[in-house]
Amino acid sequence: HAARCTIKTGVMQDGTFVARHCRVELDTGAYADNGPLVCQRAGDRIPGPYRFPHLRVDSYAVYTNTTPAGSFRSIGAPQAAWASESQVDMIAAALGIDSLALRLKNLVAKGEEVRRGMRPLDGSPAEGMQRAAEAIGWGEAQAQIPGVKRGKGLGCNVSNVGSVPSSTAIVRMHADGSLTVMVGTTEIGQGSRVVLAQVAAEVLDIPLERVQVVASDTSIVPYDRSTGSSRSTTLMGLAVQGAAQDVQRQLSDLAAQHFNSSSEVFTIRSGQVQHEDASVTFSDLIQEEFGRGAGELIGRGYVSPRRDGGALMQSPVFWEIGIAAVEVEVDEATGMLRMPQYVSVADVGKAIHPQQCEGQDEGAVMQGIGHTRFEAMYYDAGHLLNPNLIDYRVPMFSDLPNHFHSILIENEDGPGPLWRQRAR
Repeated sequence: HAARCTIKTGVMQDGTFVARHCRVELDTGAYADNGPLVCQRAGDRIPGPYRFPHLRVDSYAVYTNTTPAGSFRSIGAPQAAWASESQVDMIAAALGIDSLALRLKNLVAKGEEVRRGMRPLDGSPAEGMQRAAEAIGWGEAQAQIPGVKRGKGLGCNVSNVGSVPSSTAIVRMHADGSLTVMVGTTEIGQGSRVVLAQVAAEVLDIPLERVQVVASDTSIVPYDRSTGSSRSTTLMGLAVQGAAQDVQRQLSDLAAQHFNSSSEVFTIRSGQVQHEDASVTFSDLIQEEFGRGAGELIGRGYVSPRRDGGALMQSPVFWEIGIAAVEVEVDEATGMLRMPQYVSVADVGKAIHPQQCEGQDEGAVMQGIGHTRFEAMYYDAGHLLNPNLIDYRVPMFSDLPNHFHSILIENEDGPGPLWRQRAR
């Protein structure tokens, strides 16, 4: 959605934010599609991650005689964050205050309400902002290059994900001790297939290669609300963890019969159930129960709003925090822009697959570079002038920052699978 954002912010002389009035107008094209939802999300996100005692937001999705707009990665957030953070830099310049110091002074802290009635923030934007500033060398003098202007910039926002806490998973342990994980999550490149297999493998302490993930149609796999809103690892991951733990309990019950002992004294490790100095493999337990070479254990796990005493009822289920720091050079003669260094900081709770986390983060950065520098749809009297990839400019490899680094903060904040306090 193309957007026009108008922001008025009241600030004390010392840089304390006291009030903000935002107006967002989104071009939803000739048909609304999900324009109203994008409009809502943009309104939620345009105040930014800052503390405002007084806040008003008006957001509108507007019909125009142009191509209908849809959803694209963190709906409403890029437009809102760009406008909000641009004005923070303007305020810092007008007051003569360092823009990092201004942000740190006003950022919402962990445990505070970001917006009235919403779940308190489950991460620390200030920690991420300081990590980003340190990585970029904020405050350090830059060497002068004749004919080149150099500068550094910061950006931060928080996103109230639209994840509905409703997911179900099945974990089947076969007679040979291998697993089949059955989920409704769709693999669209985000890496859910590997991560969900990792969750099941870690809970039951078996090699990852012994886990198969089946993400089939809804007549085969159990119910899942959707694949989107950053919910697959967090919510489906919790459901898979619950299903694997259900299999654990069944293994303990079978081991109690095998050892003629209480199931509370068993340890599950490396594909075996251990009791004092003795052990028995998963496959032996299953074959004892069902007959040689036959049978399986079926575990079920689910996530619902009432889970853990209603911990997932309040919206949003969790917050996302994104922070960026960049060094920019602009050639005064040609206007050519280069980025010698770009640092992205993501508060991920726990990085189950760090390489995939970095890949997702860096892919999002490249899309953000596209939004900021190149991508636009041009119209003349309602006619789209650049409807192809020749005229619609997207980032190329030559547009990459020279040095590109992602920092993952793992404080195990918010819900999620394999957190230490939840995986016991």
